[in-house]
Amino acid sequence: MSQETKEIRVTILVSPTELKAIDDWSFDRRIRSRSEAIRQLVKSGIEGEKAKRIQSSPHGAENQEQHKP
Repeated sequence: MSQETKEIRVTILVSPTELKAIDDWSFDRRIRSRSEAIRQLVKSGIEGEKAKRIQSSPHGAENQEQHKP
């Protein structure tokens, strides 16, 4: 995970079912902190969405390289 300082707090509401899924996922991966588990899940989701976008673009990764800042 990033070594960037974590200084911004984000508050979310989740259902009991969602919280259990997060806790189960965290336990399976031996992640002690619920916050760290949620950070990893968010990062994974963002990376997955980026990968889907690249795959669905007409020129794939080639097109994405041109749009990097």
